[in-house]
Amino acid sequence: MSNLLPFSSSPERAIPNRGRLHPAHLSSDPTIALDLDPPTLSPSTIGFSDIHIPSSPLCYNPATDFVSSPALESAHPLSPSWLSNAAKPSVHIVKPSPETRQKQTTFWVHGVLSGGMLIDILEYLSATQRPIDWGLSLWLQENYIAPFGRVERLDGLVVASMQHRDMITLAHEWYIDFTGERAKVQRLWVPGLEPTYNMNREKSLKLPSPPRRFEQTVWRASDMYYQNGVERKRKGRSLGEWKDELGWERKIWMAGQNGRV
Repeated sequence: MSNLLPFSSSPERAIPNRGRLHPAHLSSDPTIALDLDPPTLSPSTIGFSDIHIPSSPLCYNPATDFVSSPALESAHPLSPSWLSNAAKPSVHIVKPSPETRQKQTTFWVHGVLSGGMLIDILEYLSATQRPIDWGLSLWLQENYIAPFGRVERLDGLVVASMQHRDMITLAHEWYIDFTGERAKVQRLWVPGLEPTYNMNREKSLKLPSPPRRFEQTVWRASDMYYQNGVERKRKGRSLGEWKDELGWERKIWMAGQNGRV
């Protein structure tokens, strides 16, 4: 009896890895024949003639690929009638917030601060390594977080004075320095309720500084809503809702219970 392994060299019956032995099975017997050449496959084996490859939609030919009919034409995604009835995509180009109010209105002359922008500025300034940023972060928390209990992103906070307006604008400029110019498309002011005057750049601001004994704590918006498992109550004076120029419904708030700005 021969020691040759039963192996067929016919490509029609070739099986991948047949004839390959594990190293443990190798023997010094020279009569063992191994076929280490990779098997080949013929077209008759895999039946290329039976495979149908559909034409690509990019090479669509109505004369050969699709038999048109009035019923099918309206449903076919590549027909002209479908394209003519398709909804056109809408494009909205976001522009940076103007520095001053464009409409000639005289209420809330110092502007109305966007709650979402205030939240983002605080989270950045409170996490830097510059003490001057920490001082400005504490100032914002003292004047525009604590008086309102908690602040929502769609809130509008009435700015109390010209000094507050300049301080908020400076904080926003530092925020842009950290995040890049693209952040300018995020509105600092409620659209349509910007300040009615330009910032006095020539006047020097007295920047707040952190206390001497100060432990830096990164401010997080999530900590603003609950304290000891209890939801914080809202404070301040609610002035009602306002639909801004972009169509968002805003809730306008003012610090304190009485008074007008």
